[in-house]
Amino acid sequence: MVQVRWLCYIKVVRYKPVAKPTSGTRKCNCRQEMKTMQLGPGRFQMMQQQVCDDCPNVRYGTHCRLVFVSFLLLVYQFAVWLHAVN
Repeated sequence: MVQVRWLCYIKVVRYKPVAKPTSGTRKCNCRQEMKTMQLGPGRFQMMQQQVCDDCPNVRYGTHCRLVFVSFLLLVYQFAVWLHAVN
């Protein structure tokens, strides 16, 4: 058993992209569909047509979060991982 005499923390800054709604719409879920066109009597042609849905606009902004991680927890997790690998 290891005795711990000091405890150390590592400060981690996490930047996470967050979607925020904005005004307007955008095209989304675009797909190709086949459309039949009549060229003349008894003559048809199939062509591809792009069909899209309208979705609300989003803008990505960063969200900053400060996290303190215990150094001993990191060492313990590394030891567990090392034991699993070997």
